[in-house]
Amino acid sequence: MGRFHHDSQFFLKNCTLGDSILNQPITYAYRNDVKDECVNGFRFYHHNLKSEHYNYGWLRDNLPADVKPE
Repeated sequence: MGRFHHDSQFFLKNCTLGDSILNQPITYAYRNDVKDECVNGFRFYHHNLKSEHYNYGWLRDNLPADVKPE
C-alpha cells in the first residue's frame, strides 16, 4: 500500500482496493539507516476496506475503540 519516510499515522476508511495491491502492509522506508524514528510506533488503521480480489489479514478492521468510523 505504501511506504513512509517520517513518523506518520494512516487512516484508511471506506476504501475500495484495486486488483494490483501486494500482500504487504504500509512500511517504514528506512531499515538500517534510521533517519526519522517512529517514536509513536506504527499507526496504520483500517475500517471497511473492500476488495473483489484480496482478503489479506492485515487489512481487517483495526480502528481503536475511541475512534468513531464515519
